[in-house]
Amino acid sequence: MNLPVRIKARDDFTARFALSLVGGKYRDGTYPKFEFVSQEHKREYELKLRELEGKKNDHSGNCSHSSN
Repeated sequence: MNLPVRIKARDDFTARFALSLVGGKYRDGTYPKFEFVSQEHKREYELKLRELEGKKNDHSGNCSHSSN
């Protein structure tokens, strides 16, 4: 029997977007939570969140012109 996994909700666009991509649920209340059907589902969310945050913070840019 799988019990739902709940974690504290983050109130930022990237976290909510990652939640929606993996099919998690948002539970509103005094202490809002993100809910997943299993631990594996939560790991999928964490991977997607890291991927999205990496893209957001990646300012390396492949610049093709030189400084000569």
